[in-house]
Amino acid sequence: MGLLDGLTRNWADLAADAPDPLLRPIRVARPPADAVAWAAEVMARQPRWTVVAADPRGGTLHLTHKTLVWRFIDDIRLTFAADGTGTLVTGQSRSRVGKGDFGKNWRNLRELRAALAPQDR
Repeated sequence: MGLLDGLTRNWADLAADAPDPLLRPIRVARPPADAVAWAAEVMARQPRWTVVAADPRGGTLHLTHKTLVWRFIDDIRLTFAADGTGTLVTGQSRSRVGKGDFGKNWRNLRELRAALAPQDR
C-alpha cells in the first residue's frame, strides 16, 4: 500500500492478486460453517472488535473495529467459501467516514489475519 492509497482510499480488500501477501485470502482448515463460528468467537475476544452478525449457513461474518483514539468504526465483511478440504476467507475492511484511512483498513485486515493465524494455511 502506498502513501497515496492511504490518502485517497478508505477501504482494503483480501484479494488473491494482492501484491502484499498479508492481504491475500485466508485459508482455514475447517468447513465454512465451522470456520464462520470459530472466527466470530476468536474475533469477539480481540480488543475493539465486535461481531455484528455471523451467518454460518450463508458463510458470512460482519465485524466492526473501533479505532483507539478517535473511536471511528470500520466495517469488516467476510465471506467464507469451501476450498478443497477447508475454507477460503475473502472480504473487505471499509471506513464509515472520510475519503482516506491512512492505512487503517489495511492494518485491520493484518490484525484479523494475525488473530486467525493458527488456522491460516
